[in-house]
Amino acid sequence: MIIPDPLRPPLCLVIDTNVLLLLIGYQCSQLENTGPLERTRVLNKIRGRDDISPDRFDDLWQLFQSAKRRIVTEHVIAETYGLRERLPHRKDLVWRGAIKLLTDPGIEELSCRVKEVDEKTGYGKILTELGPADAGLLYTAEREKATLITDDGQLVHWAGVRSVPAVSLHQIGGRR
Repeated sequence: MIIPDPLRPPLCLVIDTNVLLLLIGYQCSQLENTGPLERTRVLNKIRGRDDISPDRFDDLWQLFQSAKRRIVTEHVIAETYGLRERLPHRKDLVWRGAIKLLTDPGIEELSCRVKEVDEKTGYGKILTELGPADAGLLYTAEREKATLITDDGQLVHWAGVRSVPAVSLHQIGGRR
């Protein structure tokens, strides 16, 4: 696996569904003026576990803010909005937070056809193991020469196989 240097933020990030959910939750906590302890509790609830230190969420937010480009695929948007019930905020706040992220600092939505992924050499097995959303995310990161940010170990594994830079939540800010 290729791990980016934490002192030099990646120019371009491709963001996984669970990470996008965390970013929306972080944004909602800012809109609500939630303190760090409550924000950490909520973000751990969104993740469904509490195995990373609370400052990693702030590091994630800083990494997200510092990137020149932030990309998600249409599949990730669809999955994220389908999982929005994992966000323990009011529905209107979730939509405001999600829309705010899309415009400021800005997230690009890129199309990624499953057929296109399947036709790329070496992606047949990846597509069947990861499914269309994650395989498309990996394909997009490779195509855009971007760093993949995810909380999914299997996706990190395949990023390593494809020599795509990837970083998991456990690695963000960990070497400062």
